[in-house]
Amino acid sequence: MMRPARPVPAGHVRKREGWRGAGWRVVKASRVLWGMARALMAQTLGSALVPGCFLVSQGAQRLLDAVPSSATAWYLNLAVFAPLQEVRAVPSLLAAFLDRAGATEFVLVLLLLATVQLARFRLGVAFLAHLAFGASLLVAQAWVTDHHGAIALGLLLTREASGTALVAILLALTGLACALGHAAFVLAIMGDEGGARRARPERGGAPASPLVLAPATR
Repeated sequence: MMRPARPVPAGHVRKREGWRGAGWRVVKASRVLWGMARALMAQTLGSALVPGCFLVSQGAQRLLDAVPSSATAWYLNLAVFAPLQEVRAVPSLLAAFLDRAGATEFVLVLLLLATVQLARFRLGVAFLAHLAFGASLLVAQAWVTDHHGAIALGLLLTREASGTALVAILLALTGLACALGHAAFVLAIMGDEGGARRARPERGGAPASPLVLAPATR
């Protein structure tokens, strides 16, 4: 005669369900962290484009000084990186920095971006992204400013297309980095509010029975 199966205690069932819930929360948290890491990486790459372009521009200038007969060096300086040369002529904080900055300063900026990203300092990454976007706006302003200091969008018709493309890329990627920073903060706030609501007991709920809360007596 087969023995009847012993009933599983309710505590064991709740413990098993608790382990499953904890495992699912760990998986969900890991996905969120992975998404945040990718967002921080995208913001850092967008911000690093600005000092990277200035660093390459200085390399193109040195190439032109070393090989004045190089058509590629002339094209890079007069067409591709022309907006980065124009921004030096418009008075601004960026122009004052560029007058004193060299390759070492741009390398230090890139190292700062990498350090902030590796530390996952979201506020620092977002702040640097906004600085990069501001620098891109100054480059775009200088690219459409005439000799009288007035902004003339018609200059885009006479400017080099490669220089205009560089300005558009700088604006797009640094603007995307800023947008990702704002989106990350909004999602973090919404996640914190959602967790607080789930942890908060519902109002008007039925009170727990004292028989459930009281320890079992023999």
